Amino acid sequence: MIRTVCLAAALSTYGVVAAADQFYVAARAGYQQTSETDFSVLGLGVENEYEGGYALAGAAGYEFTKIAPGIDLRTELEIGYTRSNIDAHTIIGLGTFSGASAFGRTETVTGTVNLFGDYAVTDALEVFLGGGVGIASTSFDDHGVAGVGVVMNDDTIGFAYHIGAGIAYDFPGPLTAELSYRFAGTTGGEITAIDGSSSDLDTTAHMVLAGVRIGF
Repeated sequence: MIRTVCLAAALSTYGVVAAADQFYVAARAGYQQTSETDFSVLGLGVENEYEGGYALAGAAGYEFTKIAPGIDLRTELEIGYTRSNIDAHTIIGLGTFSGASAFGRTETVTGTVNLFGDYAVTDALEVFLGGGVGIASTSFDDHGVAGVGVVMNDDTIGFAYHIGAGIAYDFPGPLTAELSYRFAGTTGGEITAIDGSSSDLDTTAHMVLAGVRIGF
């Protein structure tokens, strides 16, 4: 009897015994590449290209284990932040401004409800797939070109979404490390230039994120 109890404890320590449903917190960070955006000012179209930026996120969630053989389900609330600086502004009909001649940054804060499915490859290694929807606040800060100055400095509220996939590794104890790809976007926003010109705003970005989850 004693040996049976000890064996069960040892197997549990190394992740062989199925984990129970649990709450967890998560932190994620990584690289993002924002796709081209555009707006209008003074009757001219402006296309915006971005340098590589970064993404940060924190989440709190709950994991439902073994909803099907080898499959867990996770749901979470996530707060995210992304930032990308301008690489170039192209003013249609006038040309492209880059380097020190183009400036500005675009920042987005998101709040999403996420759902992920985890599939166990081994006792410790899993792959996951999922996404989320929610709300986004996007800021176009000090966008402009040399010789003209700032032409766009506005923010807007819109719909946020993302889908992605990744791999995760369960260490002995409460820690799980993850690496994922995410396609994220916003839609439904509207920004206004300094001359009063309004433009619909949709953004998309590709992200590579590394993170950790801690269960409790």
